[in-house]
Amino acid sequence: MSDETVGKALATQVTDDPHAPLIFFDAAPACGHYGGIVAITLAVDLARTIEPSEITVRHTVIAYLRTNVQGAKALRESLDRAILLATPTAGGKN
Repeated sequence: MSDETVGKALATQVTDDPHAPLIFFDAAPACGHYGGIVAITLAVDLARTIEPSEITVRHTVIAYLRTNVQGAKALRESLDRAILLATPTAGGKN
């Protein structure tokens, strides 16, 4: 599949289902590939109070992302676009 085809696939209509999960993560500490499937482990830092004056932060796995190579490329393209939008410009207006 060409990059042009992947870009066109992103423009297709998507239905918003209210049961779709919202996933927030701080890190992607592990990744791999096996049999055409890309695997990425997502983790979040969870702060917990141990005692009134002591807090511990645990790096905790929250999701295992699996997709084919085509889906991984589409995700990478979307992430690259979002990062570009979040990058400050020389004029300071985004």
